[in-house]
Amino acid sequence: MKLLTQRHSFLLILLLVNILSARAGEGMWMVQSASSTIGNQLRKAGMILSPDSIYQEHASSLKDAVVQFGSNCTGEVVSSQGLVLTNHHCGYSQIQALSTLERNYLDSGFWARSLEAELPCPGLTVTFIREVRNVTMQVLEAIGDTMSEEDREKAVRAVSDILIEGVNAETGLTSYVRSAYQGNAYFLYVTEVFRDIRLVGTPPESIGNFGSETDNWVWPRHTGDFAVFRIYAGKDNQPAPFAADNVPYRPKRWFTIQTNGVQEGDFTMVVGFPGKTNAYLPYSALRTVYDQTNPNRIALRQARLSAWDAAMSANDTVRLQYAAKNRTLANAYKKWKGELIGMRRNETLSRVQREERDFRQWLAGNKHLPASYRQCLDELNLAYGELRPLSHAADYYTEGLFGIELMNTSLSFQPLLKAVEADSSKDAQQRLANKLVKNLEAFFRNYHAPLDNLVARRLLATTFQALPDHLRAPAFGEGGWINERGVDSLYQHSIITHPDSLFTLLKNWTPAFGALLSTDPAISFARSVSSFQADKIDRPTSLIQRRINQWQRTYMAALMTRAGSQPIFPDANSTLRITFGSVQAIQPRDGISYHWQTHLQGVLEKAATGEEDYRIPQRLRSIARGEEQLPVAFLASNHTTGGNSGSPVLNARGELVGINFDRVWEGVMSDYDFAPDFSRNISCDIRYVLFVISKYGEAERFIREMDIRTGNPPAKKR
Repeated sequence: MKLLTQRHSFLLILLLVNILSARAGEGMWMVQSASSTIGNQLRKAGMILSPDSIYQEHASSLKDAVVQFGSNCTGEVVSSQGLVLTNHHCGYSQIQALSTLERNYLDSGFWARSLEAELPCPGLTVTFIREVRNVTMQVLEAIGDTMSEEDREKAVRAVSDILIEGVNAETGLTSYVRSAYQGNAYFLYVTEVFRDIRLVGTPPESIGNFGSETDNWVWPRHTGDFAVFRIYAGKDNQPAPFAADNVPYRPKRWFTIQTNGVQEGDFTMVVGFPGKTNAYLPYSALRTVYDQTNPNRIALRQARLSAWDAAMSANDTVRLQYAAKNRTLANAYKKWKGELIGMRRNETLSRVQREERDFRQWLAGNKHLPASYRQCLDELNLAYGELRPLSHAADYYTEGLFGIELMNTSLSFQPLLKAVEADSSKDAQQRLANKLVKNLEAFFRNYHAPLDNLVARRLLATTFQALPDHLRAPAFGEGGWINERGVDSLYQHSIITHPDSLFTLLKNWTPAFGALLSTDPAISFARSVSSFQADKIDRPTSLIQRRINQWQRTYMAALMTRAGSQPIFPDANSTLRITFGSVQAIQPRDGISYHWQTHLQGVLEKAATGEEDYRIPQRLRSIARGEEQLPVAFLASNHTTGGNSGSPVLNARGELVGINFDRVWEGVMSDYDFAPDFSRNISCDIRYVLFVISKYGEAERFIREMDIRTGNPPAKKR
């Protein structure tokens, strides 16, 4: 192994300084750094719990009560029998999949009265992080300063594979390597994955998604956004695939629940798996987000959402089919709009321009620094300028053309058709056909062709008009697919819109059927456009992105050098992080101030308006009498993002006081630009969760499992 370069060694020292320092509010800090210097910062912010209790490698700690729920959410273990709390919206697709028209758990809720009544959720996993190892030195030793970016990526993958193989053999668990600080550091995460997860309880959507899109990203909020699941294991307490005789998992650690509540100024900490932030983008990248990417995506999603909303309102079957898809689509749509508003209000682009001028002045006064530091911003601006037209086209192919369900599904036939073209064996082709059948069965359960036809009419014409000639696939002009008559013909003649015939063909597959599929109008159109996109858009984008990665890494190294002992947090990347702050109110606009807490009274007041998104069950009205001042939700200044949904919100003693589920619209630009006055996370108060479980769901058996305490009021932020 070659020696680390002097620059690499210097960056390692900076890395240690940066991961061991923090300040309340901004930042998503790596969980393994919750000791030493960062512990002092946590204590200054008001934490009473020992920082050593957050992360331990060889003893139980708070990290062992936190799980990655599925791939995009967080959950927390709250009992000695593997009971897990997360958000209703995190479990939404599972709840939907378990629902039928006769037993619609979205409408009625579900409360298992016994272990035997808990419902298996095929495909759902929860993942514990058992250990985090800093492998920066091992990875950087394998990288040469003169390597091309492509060779560097290969070297990182190769050494990561070796490290993973060794750790998996050593621990008997699974692991993965993730970079931090734009590739200036690397960490290996040792994980334990459980695959038998069962639904235990969920309120109806009218509680779990109260306010729906009207209140999404909005405060004041009154949503009981929670659901209850359980982890099952083999009789040896080890992860096991689903089996009827599996037993509830006995966790290493679970959270104590505190019902004393919170007050303004109280310390709060969120532990979870934030997905992605972009805190260190240059001006040229942010400008594209602001005046091109977000506006493009907003317009294209609006076209889909308006069609879906009208159809769902008119047809209960369509509503059930499209409920989860609509929520996912609308969530990002509203977030993108909020980002634009927040960036405009905070003058984010002007701030970044000022910071870049200051950065250049710092370089001018430090001639001894690497020449690459002086090049990085110019190189990034050049690369992002070249990327801009390709990014515009990619928006319209991804959100426009392949936002059409028929087009997107047509691409799933690619592996089978490639096997036919390669003259693979009949058995190999049949295996691919069988896999396709399984995937298509799930697709058709939640698909309505007439609605998709309407969406296609809108998006095909819009995409055609938005693309410049040199980035428009020739297939657009080869079938008249951009007018209503052409779209109707496409849907009428494609076998995909005739599922009975399609399944008969796939289940009785012969290679001769390949010609029939390859000439299908939808499949051939999608394949042609996809091929064009890969060649003319994706391939050059990939080459430019490698240059961006190289210079962004250099820019990050320069920022770390400039910061010295000042903390710089790494961008989120779906790894386990902590963020800490305090319960705080917000004044989002002139003349408007919001209290930090909402109550059950607010649920009743909204329901009294008669608006569709504020419908509540009569039972909730009944049990609310005398409980109108029960806290429902609260605001805090924790820096969160997608992936933090379902995260435990802890008080100064590490006790569970809430479940994180959203951010205020005025602060969603925090993925790019954290604003202390506006960035607030929204949490469901644990007392409302317990109230709904106990009084609405009459599920006292859940409550009896939990370690619930009342007393020891949490310390105020000092």
